[in-house]
Amino acid sequence: MLAHAANVNFRAVFLCVLLIVGIVSPAQALVGDDIYKDAPDLFCPARVVSVIPIHDAAWREDDLGTDDTFAVILAADVAKTVSGTLQVLSHDQPLKVPFSNIALTASPYSVTDGKNIVRSGTTYNSAPLYFALPHSMTLTAVWIYDLKLDGKPADCGTLPLYHAHYKSLSPLKWHGGAMSDVDVRRQAPPHPPLAVAEKRIDFSGCPAVVKEAEAVSLQTPEYPRGVALRKTSVIIRIALDAAGRVADASVLQSGGTPEFDAQAFTAAVKSRYNPRLFLCASVPGFYTFRANFDPRG
Repeated sequence: MLAHAANVNFRAVFLCVLLIVGIVSPAQALVGDDIYKDAPDLFCPARVVSVIPIHDAAWREDDLGTDDTFAVILAADVAKTVSGTLQVLSHDQPLKVPFSNIALTASPYSVTDGKNIVRSGTTYNSAPLYFALPHSMTLTAVWIYDLKLDGKPADCGTLPLYHAHYKSLSPLKWHGGAMSDVDVRRQAPPHPPLAVAEKRIDFSGCPAVVKEAEAVSLQTPEYPRGVALRKTSVIIRIALDAAGRVADASVLQSGGTPEFDAQAFTAAVKSRYNPRLFLCASVPGFYTFRANFDPRG
């Protein structure tokens, strides 16, 4: 892999891995009992969940900004330690930050739709991993490579977290045990490890680092029979494989009754989508399907 062979083309290796692990068989059947479960991580069981600039107080969610020091927090579903390489992208310049045997601690979480708890469970978060970019470069994307969970290799590529990724996340509120941005900045070391630059990537012909999944044909849900007339909306999170097929789905925001949720769920699953693109290659991703119900049409 790239982390161990500098003469291997970065883009070719990464895209090959993504295309291999991105071929996920679509669900055979999605039924009513499935609509409130978690959407799967179609890449790996460990992921980057937070990127925090240390000195840039004006940072916004839609722009990771230019900074010299960043902190990354990792999460996994069951592992107790994680090793690997942070692959960092700054425009066409890839960099790497190796890490080894980072301990993960259990943190309970709950997800609400603003009123009710939709789901809850336990995830495992790492302490912040600090690194610096040379010459205050602009951070474009971060993901994990050469991943090992509890010392065992996981031959897959993780979902990249990039500067516009937050726009595609659900509007739900997450309440977890991870550290706050204030604590992460307070604990930052004065001289964090410097990310190592690698061979530049040729982006010619690739208009954007990431292009989100998009709908090709959206189904219109029917207003459920026997339900009192009122306006409401339902938000469904669709998990897509690298071919744009629906791999899983879950309700992010309920319409207030199971009938509304079921109609929206059915329409979302029956709709057709184009997959997410990363470095102009098809990869697994998510699409947020919104169904608006209005009895007046």
